[in-house]
Amino acid sequence: MPIFVDLLPSDAADEVESRRDPRVIPLLRIRRGSYSPTRLRFVVPPVRPGTYVLAAWFKGTATHTWANALASLASDAVHGPRITLRIVARR
Repeated sequence: MPIFVDLLPSDAADEVESRRDPRVIPLLRIRRGSYSPTRLRFVVPPVRPGTYVLAAWFKGTATHTWANALASLASDAVHGPRITLRIVARR
């Protein structure tokens, strides 16, 4: 099964429960055996300036449903910071 890496607007990240949500911005599809576990490179498509949260979607082998592996990295004292990307306007 592939893993999909996407951007979610940080103000909506807690509400997004599916890759089909129109707020999801696709970044990368990782096919099995085609990546190094220590480094990923991707090009960010043109998006509005702001703060975005990374999501990594996988399909559960037991549940057969898609889930965001990074959703539990909430921005609070218990879970620590989310994996975020800040996009700024070009000058």
